[in-house]
Amino acid sequence: MDFVKSNYSLKELEKLRDENGFIDLSIIGLEFTPESREKKGTEERLKNWVDFNGKKALIRGEAVKNYSVYAELIVEEIANQLGIETAHYDLVKIKDNTGKNVYATLSESIIDFDKEELITLHDLIGDEPEYETEDIMEAIEYEETTRYTFTVDKLRERFTKAGYSKEAIENIITDYNKRLVFYLSILDTDKHSENIAFVKNKNTGKVQLSPNYDSEFSLLLERDPEIVEFFLEDNIQLKEEVNIAYPKIGIYVSKENGGLDSIWKDTLEMLCEDDEVYDYYINTIKNGVDMNVALENVEKRIKAPLPNKVKELARQTYQARNEEMEKVLNGEDLELNTKSDPLDFDPYQLLCHLINQGKIQQLKTGEQMQIDRNMEKDMIAAQINILEAGKNNDLNEK
Repeated sequence: MDFVKSNYSLKELEKLRDENGFIDLSIIGLEFTPESREKKGTEERLKNWVDFNGKKALIRGEAVKNYSVYAELIVEEIANQLGIETAHYDLVKIKDNTGKNVYATLSESIIDFDKEELITLHDLIGDEPEYETEDIMEAIEYEETTRYTFTVDKLRERFTKAGYSKEAIENIITDYNKRLVFYLSILDTDKHSENIAFVKNKNTGKVQLSPNYDSEFSLLLERDPEIVEFFLEDNIQLKEEVNIAYPKIGIYVSKENGGLDSIWKDTLEMLCEDDEVYDYYINTIKNGVDMNVALENVEKRIKAPLPNKVKELARQTYQARNEEMEKVLNGEDLELNTKSDPLDFDPYQLLCHLINQGKIQQLKTGEQMQIDRNMEKDMIAAQINILEAGKNNDLNEK
């Protein structure tokens, strides 16, 4: 891979920051080349490597207009409070060929290219074979999600063949499990096998879980701004959305088989059956984050205020998910009460589930994501119409 060369250091970029917190890279005349492009990921997005006076960094443009560029920075601050190694992010913008600003993130490389190699989970385990089951719901859920059991079975197989001791392998698996709990806590719905990796030391051959990276689909900040506004106006719907935000790697157990009918809840329950992982949740994840401090730290770094909607959504989403995690691990009954009145039927939850299933697939283009946004808007409009119809029926009866 070739790097676009810049005489500016990362520290010197600070003087290029605008009033909204974005570093304007157009000022220094960066010209990306096909050779500097990151080989993995969506081809339609800006994704190029730059050498800033000896420091390597990836510039990655946003997929659609939303708040996802802020997610990386907020998740970084959350990870810092929890003691989780993570990539360092900043906000940048650069003009495209038409002269239009592309808003993006700058992430410093999490490896030393001369001494280390980044190996993705997918590099190690490959694609999961089609999962065969007679349970229709299970088949639907696993169509969108890689089975956790497949990932750990393949990891054990690969590391065993590479000569790692059983103890070393189990330490790697435990670190992997703890990281998955963290991803559940921040609602990272795009942590597929390409977005989890291991770092291999080229000299010693030692492998360990890499620092966290690529968390733009977290805290619901990837949602369309209009949808975000709707969630902030209706806390009940926000919590329902939090409850159906599924991970890309997990396990599904139907209620008939003693599960919770929810990939993220079943995954959390299964991961925490390991005492060390459970202790990690109790001692580190649970009550381990002050979101106000995290948001303040981001604002200090970018020297600008975050949008109020970003801050409020991050606060509410993180709180709602972590409250639900606590309920799951306390064994509380999470089953929703059955509603008998047809007017009380909430189509939003069902439709949102279906939309979410499409979103958690690996999306290829911004156009596909925009289609999801439009469907979501139509869904909300339909819900409002049903609610209004219910109110009118109540008035007519009176």
